[in-house]
Amino acid sequence: MKILLVAATTFEIASIIKELEEKGSKKSFFEFEYFGHNIYPLVTGIGSMKTAFAIARICNNKEFDLAINLGLAGTLPGFYKPGDVVEIIEDCFADLGVEEQSGKFTDLFELELEDKNTTPFKNGKILNHDKISQLFMTAKAITVNTTHGSKKSIEQLLTKYNFEVESMEGAAFFYACKILDIDCYQIRAISNLIEPRDRENWAIGEALSSLHSAFFKLIDSNLA
Repeated sequence: MKILLVAATTFEIASIIKELEEKGSKKSFFEFEYFGHNIYPLVTGIGSMKTAFAIARICNNKEFDLAINLGLAGTLPGFYKPGDVVEIIEDCFADLGVEEQSGKFTDLFELELEDKNTTPFKNGKILNHDKISQLFMTAKAITVNTTHGSKKSIEQLLTKYNFEVESMEGAAFFYACKILDIDCYQIRAISNLIEPRDRENWAIGEALSSLHSAFFKLIDSNLA
């Protein structure tokens, strides 16, 4: 298969690239061959805009059988713990809209500026229920440009969305893949809890190790 490996930052997939170099073969700066698969790493930059643009640009010149988005994510307390790996099966843009006088957030669908069922949305969300690896725990996610780190903003978020995981790129990845008709997986390793921001509680090293293992577990499974 021709697999597009999408990550926001280099450090999220650095160890994966190293293993692809050691156990596979590097065909070019942008392509590795690994046990019959051709893998194309793409580092998009952080955020929805960069993610969607980078995927669209590369897919304008090359076709892929599958896209895999790897990255770190935060989770609400009580769902997962740092180091856990989850597969996202639905995502949405959780900060695309307006702030009302009351401080309430109203999204584009509620404003009726966009139909909540316009492709690839279903009731305002992007679903990936038809492409589940069954290798990891599944989760519902939101995508934001500003991750939440205060008690007030987290409480406002909880009143509006039904989710467990937060990232800065996931919905954009799904959006691009669905529009371009590319099968896709979004795999996230939990690095922190969504709570009043405290970097000392984060487990980035553990999450990166889990992400590394998850990628090769997925690649070594029956992808085709």
